[in-house]
Amino acid sequence: MPESSENADLDSMKKTLAINMIKLCEINIKELQSSGIDVSSAQNMLELAKLFMKSKKYFNAWLQAKRCLETLDKLGLRKKKMQAKVDVLRSIIRDAEKKGADMRNALAICQEAQDAINREDFDAVFPILDKAFAMMQTHSRDTCTTLLPVITFWLENARLAGADVSKSQNLYEDAVKAMNEKKYDVALNFALRSCEEIDRAKIALLADLISSTQFEIEELKSSGVAVDECETLVAQAEDCAAEMDTCMKLAQYLSVRATPGILCSSCGLGFADNDVAVMCSCGLGYHIKCAVYLGFCRNCNKYICNGLFGNFDKGVALVRQAKELIQSLQSLAKKKVKVLDTQKEPRIKIRKPQ
Repeated sequence: MPESSENADLDSMKKTLAINMIKLCEINIKELQSSGIDVSSAQNMLELAKLFMKSKKYFNAWLQAKRCLETLDKLGLRKKKMQAKVDVLRSIIRDAEKKGADMRNALAICQEAQDAINREDFDAVFPILDKAFAMMQTHSRDTCTTLLPVITFWLENARLAGADVSKSQNLYEDAVKAMNEKKYDVALNFALRSCEEIDRAKIALLADLISSTQFEIEELKSSGVAVDECETLVAQAEDCAAEMDTCMKLAQYLSVRATPGILCSSCGLGFADNDVAVMCSCGLGYHIKCAVYLGFCRNCNKYICNGLFGNFDKGVALVRQAKELIQSLQSLAKKKVKVLDTQKEPRIKIRKPQ
């Protein structure tokens, strides 16, 4: 094959590659522009690639288009990464708000970061995010510092009652470890989960006690013993367990947009425009600061403050009282059987004459 023909084929291949690369750049530029990303630097590279094409410098055109595509990838990826960080921060803030924390300052900083992304001032985003995350860490640290000693007391209380708190103990130890490592958000998450597991362990213990007592009652009933008082005590214990279940469901705050016309259940004042209300699942709304100051929903106070601890202690006491009564009934039943045995006429053995 003549050399000129080989060169022509090679140029044709280079031209095809360059054209395809330029088309790919144009498609990506349109996509990023529709997302609001500044692609002026990539556009300049693309224009240079097109100039190389006109000059029939196909390899240079392909190389410049390739650089343009790499730049576009970096621009799109950088924005995605920063947006992901802002989304994570916003999610953390919302979770903190659900627990009643006043996170308006952190939310404002988060909005600053979002505005910086929107105007493509990427260099300003990371310092803003660092500031917001530092604020979140401080909040988590202070909360954990207060909460961990309380969890220690709750663990001991539940353990003495006979509850299996091994899972909660492990979570508590994880929280302490995370605190020592200065991972305050992680520590707070472990601490809150530890609290929930303590409550679940108490509910499970009370349910087991009630179940075993009911079994003993059924045994007594089958032997003809009157167990009405025992059944009454167990029924009251079941009511306590039901109250604890209700407490677990009610002790949740939901951060929602305030409804016009409703008043704060703490201070009695209304909500400003676009204000965020802390809504308890029972239906009452609070200003965030009011909810943090109170620490609980007034309407659900008997459930949140007394529901878990009070009903657990009351339920366990009722079950133990029922068990003591069962034991006394069992001992009475045994004595009665012995008396009946002694009252039976003795058998007379008649010997046969030898």
